[in-house]
Amino acid sequence: MQQVHLYEYLGAYTDPLYQKIERLQVGESLQCGEVCITYTKFNLYELTSEEIHECYSTLDKCYERVCEV
Repeated sequence: MQQVHLYEYLGAYTDPLYQKIERLQVGESLQCGEVCITYTKFNLYELTSEEIHECYSTLDKCYERVCEV
């Protein structure tokens, strides 16, 4: 049996984490556990931690990856 995230049913846009990421302004960062999410001047969402350093061009892709971590 696979565990399902509540916001898969309600829609990601209702998730408080999604909303916080969405409100990031250029140059601002958000700490989510061990992952730091930064909205860069290049309009990319940059995820950094000790294990990862990745960039995403869309909020949805960034959110999906954060949920995986």
